[in-house]
Formats: sequence, C-alpha cells, structure tokens
Amino acid sequence: AYSKDNLPQAFFFMGASLFRDARFMEAAGYFSKAIDSNYPKNAFTSWSQLYRGYCFDALGKRPEAIKDYKAVLNQLRRWESWDHARQRLSKPFSIADEEMKKLKL
Repeated sequence: AYSKDNLPQAFFFMGASLFRDARFMEAAGYFSKAIDSNYPKNAFTSWSQLYRGYCFDALGKRPEAIKDYKAVLNQLRRWESWDHARQRLSKPFSIADEEMKKLKL
C-alpha cells in the first residue's frame, strides 16, 4: 500500500502526466489534490503548487497563478522551486516554455 504521506508525490505525477499532454484543467485538479493532502513539508506539495500555477497561466487564469507562485515562496525551498516561482511572477508560463520540454519522454 502507498503511504498516505506520499500522496502528494502520487498526485503530482498523475498531474504531471496530464500537464505534459497540455490537459491543464485536469492536471490542475491533481495538483490541487496534492496540495490539499495537507503535507506542507513534502517537496511534491511545493511542486504541485508551482505546476498548478503553470496550469492556471496556461488557462488564462493569471490571478490564480500569481496566488500559487506566491504560496510557493511561503513554503520550504525545494529543488529551485522559489527560483521558478519568482520567474513566473514576472513572466507568465507559456506552453512554449522549458517546463513543457522537461516532461517529454
């Protein structure tokens, strides 16, 4: 069985799979589940917040994206999460950005 404290990781990867296919609304749902699983010290919670921000930007929901990027800055710094959040506060995510290329298999 999958440990409950690993739920953010499971939900992040489900969301990342949909994100990679530009299914941003569905991906945001899984990133939300990771965030809502209430494990704020889990790195995948931070990354889910960041990627949900990317989804919101891609969906034209800039105010929601900004809220997520700011929330990342209030969490533990994880694998350059703050750097990416700061970048996206000044420049919205676009599907032509590097983050899409990182997830291609």
